[in-house]
Order: sequence, then structure tokens, then C-alpha cells
Amino acid sequence: MATDVRYAQALSMTRGAALGSQGRYCIFFTATGYQYRHNNNSYATPCTTAVNHPATGSTAAIVLSGAAVVTANLTGSYIEFDTKGQPTNFTAPATNATVTLNATGGPRVVVVSPVTGKATVQ
Repeated sequence: MATDVRYAQALSMTRGAALGSQGRYCIFFTATGYQYRHNNNSYATPCTTAVNHPATGSTAAIVLSGAAVVTANLTGSYIEFDTKGQPTNFTAPATNATVTLNATGGPRVVVVSPVTGKATVQ
């Protein structure tokens, strides 16, 4: 999951400006997985348009079999990055966001830094 968060960040840094002056990419979380999306060059419509996943070539959400996804410190069920790679939607901008995957074998937590957007697994 941390690699997938980094990929969304890389998309925003490399392709966000191509969408326009307000272009941003994000990783959108569902109850059982995630999907890459962009904002159609509008801050008013974050995370609305699905983007092809590099492994599947499809815009369909990736389902993590047997897992439940829970997020914290986000204004929605997504992490959106600006063209500098910084997250833009943390509810407490100076605090890390977390994405918890609850599955057999125990939970795994991905922590995302508010300044750099660095994603690490705890």
C-alpha cells in the first residue's frame, strides 16, 4: 500500500500540471481497497475521475481480498497530492495521516507525512 501511495504522489508531481493549473492526483480508498483518481483540474472536485492502474491497465478499484481499509486525519477517503508531492487534504495539517489495513495476521498501518508525503509501513 505504501508503494501505491507513492505512485499517486508521483503521478501528481509528473502529470498534475498537464491537467491544468489546478491538476492533482490522489489515491481513493474504499472499504476494501483503493483506486487512483485525478481532480479534472478543479480544486472544487477532488478525486473524481478514475485513472488506469499500472498493473491492471483498468480504472476499476483494486480489491484487497479479506482486508478492511480504515483512514484517519483525512478530509475524505483519499489522499490528494499537489504538483510538489505534498498532501493537500489532511484534517490536521501538521499531523501524519494513517491508512490501516485490517486483515488476517493483524493490522498493518501506512503512515503518510504531512509535509513530504512520504509513506512508510509501521
